[in-house]
Amino acid sequence: YAMTGWRLGYVAGPRAIISKLATIHSHAVTCATSFAQAGGAAALNGPQEFIEEMVQAWDRRRTLMSDGISAINGLSLAPAEGAFYAFVDGRETGLDSTALGGKMLEEAHVAVVPGIAFGESGEGHVRLSFATDDATLASTIDRLSKMFGTRS
Repeated sequence: YAMTGWRLGYVAGPRAIISKLATIHSHAVTCATSFAQAGGAAALNGPQEFIEEMVQAWDRRRTLMSDGISAINGLSLAPAEGAFYAFVDGRETGLDSTALGGKMLEEAHVAVVPGIAFGESGEGHVRLSFATDDATLASTIDRLSKMFGTRS
């Protein structure tokens, strides 16, 4: 159902752990909006047949991103295991994450989030989304490849 950004989820587990989690949760977040709750219920109770096709598309795009970035000079990444973001390591370029993100935007027309936005350990990295169609993703990889060059 691809309800990106709706900030809706649930947890199942042993009662003792869920009790502790509920205590922490009550101090950290507020309730999900009513439309998100209704949408989540509809997704859980609605047709499920198309989900496998959607999962395969995300897996294909993750592989395209991982293989494409890994072939570019100065860039590397560990394949994503969760969401549709690649946390690209650009430390070999010698640029900090803000400069690297600016260079990618200005020269390759690729918008990223500098890794420093996620804390000090994100320095030298950029977050790149692969939540797009295959053609746009291939074009993105191509523009970055032309900008940085590729590994031989």
